Amino acid sequence: MYDYQSRIRLGRVVLNVANLDLQTRFYKQVLGLAILDRGQGWVNLGIKDSGLDLLRLEEVPASEVEAYGLYHFAILLPSRSDLGDFLRHALVNNVPLQGASDHGYSEAIYLNDTEGNGIEIYRNKPVPQWDIQGDKILGITEEMDGDGVLASAHGDYAGYQMPAGTKMGHFHYSVSNAAKLSAFYRHLFEIKENQAFSTASWIADGGYHHHFAFNHWAGPGLAKRSQGLPGLNHVQVFVKDSAYLKTIEERARALKSLLAANENDLLIEDIVGNRIVVELEKSL
Repeated sequence: MYDYQSRIRLGRVVLNVANLDLQTRFYKQVLGLAILDRGQGWVNLGIKDSGLDLLRLEEVPASEVEAYGLYHFAILLPSRSDLGDFLRHALVNNVPLQGASDHGYSEAIYLNDTEGNGIEIYRNKPVPQWDIQGDKILGITEEMDGDGVLASAHGDYAGYQMPAGTKMGHFHYSVSNAAKLSAFYRHLFEIKENQAFSTASWIADGGYHHHFAFNHWAGPGLAKRSQGLPGLNHVQVFVKDSAYLKTIEERARALKSLLAANENDLLIEDIVGNRIVVELEKSL
């Protein structure tokens, strides 16, 4: 469950949406997620076979405010064949794709939901194929071998649902200053930077390529994220043990970013208004 010797595991993303019905249909029909639970004004979606909760949609009023938040959330599939299944599904159903890239350590497909929230669907390559230099894991951006991915798909197409073994892979943020936000998260979680450019940073715990990424490609003019805006509500991060949770609490308090603290969970807000719920894993 905690892969690559990491002390953190990424949980669900919670999105505020202006049209709950339309967004629910998108995530069911395009991403192959299943409704796990629903109530007045909200829906939880995830993996049908495992019951894993990946996404919560909460309905809010529409807004024209452009704010910092998620650049994309990234769903990790178990294998290249599973990525091939998704690519075939997208092509058969004429799903608009934003692109597809080989990052050296992964192959990834990009798309947006009906309200412009970015989504990455990817698979990791075997670790021996990663470009590991000392304590850094370096990535590239090249064209994905779409034909090869498609050829790896399982059997014949008969509809699509995300497979068991799927999990949340990483969160990539659009922020005002990538270096500052990267430093904030590295200090908060005691994790390292694997790669950085002047406008972007990729950071991770353990031996992973990145759990979080940051860029300021949108420029300095967006608003700080506030609750109730469409887009990111918060993300969920699980930790292995109470001592590590306590360390995160102390660091968040020192950063003046701790909004609430209980025995088993924390609510933290970063310097551009993105919220993180950090929870102690109930069972492993």
